[in-house]
Amino acid sequence: KQSRAGSYRSRRQATTLSAMAWLPTPMLSRRLGTTLGSLGGRALSTSSGSAGASFRALMDEAQRTKKPFQIVGATSAYMGRMAQNLGYPSIYVSGGGVALMNYGMPDLGVTTLDDVLMDVRRLARVTTAPALVDIDTGFGASALNIERCVRDMELAGAG
Repeated sequence: KQSRAGSYRSRRQATTLSAMAWLPTPMLSRRLGTTLGSLGGRALSTSSGSAGASFRALMDEAQRTKKPFQIVGATSAYMGRMAQNLGYPSIYVSGGGVALMNYGMPDLGVTTLDDVLMDVRRLARVTTAPALVDIDTGFGASALNIERCVRDMELAGAG
């Protein structure tokens, strides 16, 4: 007879497996090779380990090979996973996309720094693709607000 904790753990593992079933087989096996309950996260191949360094390496490679650097827009974890599974090396988070996906309205200044950070964190948890994030407003009028915005974006996992 299983304990309540054991039963919960089994249900959680089954749910995690069924949620990952849409992943291509190589990606699924990599996920299962880590921890069963983990959804993954940043796995950068650059020596510095930052999303920014990974993004710059991708841009340098595109320039060196003279191939266009394709970045697809994604404002949710699901869209980020789809983009990565389709082979896009990087994703773009736009302020307009965040406003449309979260509030159903155009980018009229209603989204906050926390709204964008939440989407960036969700993307960073489930994809290894570095994110280019549109923070054109800087979320404040002073240099201190802009510095805070950039620091928070880097901590959230943006490139």
